[in-house]
Amino acid sequence: MILESGPQGTTYKARFPNGLVGAVKRVKSHQLQNDSFLKSVQLLGRLHHHLVKLNGLSKGKDGFLVFDYMENGRLKDYLHDPLKTPLNWRTRLQIAIDIAAALEYLQYFCEPPIYNVSISSNNIFLDENFVAKILLSKEIGDLFFQFGMLLLELITGQSLLNEAEIVHQIQESEFAYSIHKIVDTDPGDHRTWKFTCYGKIVHQG
Repeated sequence: MILESGPQGTTYKARFPNGLVGAVKRVKSHQLQNDSFLKSVQLLGRLHHHLVKLNGLSKGKDGFLVFDYMENGRLKDYLHDPLKTPLNWRTRLQIAIDIAAALEYLQYFCEPPIYNVSISSNNIFLDENFVAKILLSKEIGDLFFQFGMLLLELITGQSLLNEAEIVHQIQESEFAYSIHKIVDTDPGDHRTWKFTCYGKIVHQG
């Protein structure tokens, strides 16, 4: 079963003889040349449960990477796909906490610190219990800025393609008094949460 296909390769859902289900990504062999990076991904996934685990790889004419299967796919789909049931606020807050825990581990408990991280809804996966996990990549960026933008995306439900517009809305909204203007209303339970909590999150982000 094909899960997704793109320029970086095709990912399949596969069931192995031992009964385990995995996500197998087929890539060009030259994409597997950085052994040290792949080994670090494999190790870190075993050490921290908020990182997608790389269980194995195979090299040949084509390369194959075997990851844990993430039942609920990418976070991006739950924020922007109208066919998906919107995530409630409790789940969104827990996702933010999950990602913060992973970043804390990579930055403060790894020696040297790990910077090969892309913090975006496209690179965050959700397991069967909606536990959030980061798929490590070769991209390097400003992690604090990326995490702040992720928090905004969780709160507003708007794509980061409109990043400048989101920031502008916050700056113009007199945030503490009119947070309701930018909070995503899709979950439907937004009035049961204290907006001031989200105000603190955005200011920290």
